[in-house]
Amino acid sequence: MRLYHLDLKIAMFRQDYLRDFFARLKIAGFDGVVIEIDNKLIFPSQPHFAAADALTADAWRDLVRYGKRLGLVIYPLLQTLGHMEHILRHEPYGCLAENVGNAYMLCPSKNESLRLVKDLVRDVFAVFDQPPVIHLGGDEVLGHLERRGLHLCPLCRTRDAGELVVGFLLELADFCLKLGCRPEFWADEILTYPRQFGRFPQETRFVDWYYRRTQATGDTIGHIWGALRLAGEPAGESAWANLPERLRVLLPDLVRDGRFNHFYGASAIARYGYQAVVGSALRSSGDHYALPRVSLSAGNVAVSDTVAREAGYDHLVTSWAVRLSHPETTWIALSDEALGPLSAEQRGWLDTVGHGLGGMDILAEQPMRFERPFHGGLDQALHVLANSPDRDAAVRLLQEREQAGGLLLPVLNENLEKGAGDSHCLRHWLLGTELAVLRARQTLALLGMYRSGIDRPALERLLEQNQALLQRFVRLWSESVTPESLDQECEIKFRRDIRLLENLLCR
Repeated sequence: MRLYHLDLKIAMFRQDYLRDFFARLKIAGFDGVVIEIDNKLIFPSQPHFAAADALTADAWRDLVRYGKRLGLVIYPLLQTLGHMEHILRHEPYGCLAENVGNAYMLCPSKNESLRLVKDLVRDVFAVFDQPPVIHLGGDEVLGHLERRGLHLCPLCRTRDAGELVVGFLLELADFCLKLGCRPEFWADEILTYPRQFGRFPQETRFVDWYYRRTQATGDTIGHIWGALRLAGEPAGESAWANLPERLRVLLPDLVRDGRFNHFYGASAIARYGYQAVVGSALRSSGDHYALPRVSLSAGNVAVSDTVAREAGYDHLVTSWAVRLSHPETTWIALSDEALGPLSAEQRGWLDTVGHGLGGMDILAEQPMRFERPFHGGLDQALHVLANSPDRDAAVRLLQEREQAGGLLLPVLNENLEKGAGDSHCLRHWLLGTELAVLRARQTLALLGMYRSGIDRPALERLLEQNQALLQRFVRLWSESVTPESLDQECEIKFRRDIRLLENLLCR
């Protein structure tokens, strides 16, 4: 099966738009939709963390049944250990966090944690009309504790961390099977500790995800969960001698015809007798918040499609909402003709305008989701960049983006006027390109003012351009997102910049 991951972490879409989107996915060759429901369902058993634009159980059930009538498999994705901020930042759930004051991870040692997640699983099983699969998350826990500033709580510290996490996930897997559906997990944790494979029920599905692989095999080692330091080494005996002992059971999968197998995870999952799913991405880290980098996403999806088809795996095409571009901008990674005819040089411009800059148009997830009013440290990020040794490289990136966007806009406009390409994709790319160009121009101007002082006429022009583009943004995005989500998108992409400009102009 070819599956589309609809991530609702950020924006919630209008019900009429979702129906149309499901139909277009079916026409585009997708067999199913995996919906990361996050806080966009009013969970019957746990209604306290629902977003303002969350749908009722009945409304979601109607949408699911509509998708099923189209011939799509529809099943839910729940986060169950990490990525739990949408729940743990609300009362009465904060006491279930692994670390007090950090809402990232649920504590697996507390009985109430398991009861909570089972409530959510029971709810989505009913709301999604008894789906064949429930995705139970489970990613970025053990391997990300240090990076996310987490430490094992006093209840967990005396227990083996791997046993603790696997035990929690096993309880959920068994619970799903008792309900009558198959459990599914992200595979990064099990691939980091592969000796845990045999403990899971054989009905379990694992998603081998990685979003930067654009070839099936290579002469150098790529991304290995639990052995990232080997990346870039020649794929020979000397490198494999440095493979951690616990990962040596994966050597038959890591090497394919003497080359590194970038899809070793799916190979291992299948070899251990489980159903393997390959995960690719339409949007990934490093993308500008208005546009994706097309060559990376298109290459990742294409090679994943090929590998999955040849090996008989399912393919889950993820679309991570935290990257913030509209889903319509990602159609170019699914269809070469989505933006109409483009030369190789013009396709290169797509990548240039889709390349983001940290702090400017690549934003930290938690402030962006939950900080209101949103500032996102923009003034501080500008100050750091202005005094950074990387300043000149950033300036070149912004100048290249501004130039590429200026060249791209008339091409996309002409294709839209001629009816060449997908009008949904073209309209969002046109607006996204204008926003990418404006952010480049604005950042360059502000960096210059750190050296030469405030230029009031320039700031006033930037303020006017932001306000004008904001109005056009509202008109286009209101066609697809709820009013609450539209307000959030405006806050993130425009109002924080407008506030900064107004502050600089204030006397």
